[in-house]
Amino acid sequence: MVGGLSPAQTRWGKPDRSHGRPSAYTGSYTLTGSHIDYADDSGFTATGDIRDGVLHHQHLALHREDTHA
Repeated sequence: MVGGLSPAQTRWGKPDRSHGRPSAYTGSYTLTGSHIDYADDSGFTATGDIRDGVLHHQHLALHREDTHA
C-alpha cells in the first residue's frame, strides 16, 4: 500500500504500474543490436527487429505514438 492506496494487480497478482493507462504489456525484453526478444507474464513470446526507429514484427511495422501532437 502506497499513500493509503493499494495498487491494482495484474491477473497474475503482480502490481500493475500503468498509472491509470490501459495495461498493454507486463514482462521483459532483451535487446541484442537491433533485434528484440520479449516475453510477458502469461508465457507469450515474440521477436522483432528495429529499423529506422520502427519495430518490425512479422508483417507489422509498429511506430511510436506521437504524444506531443
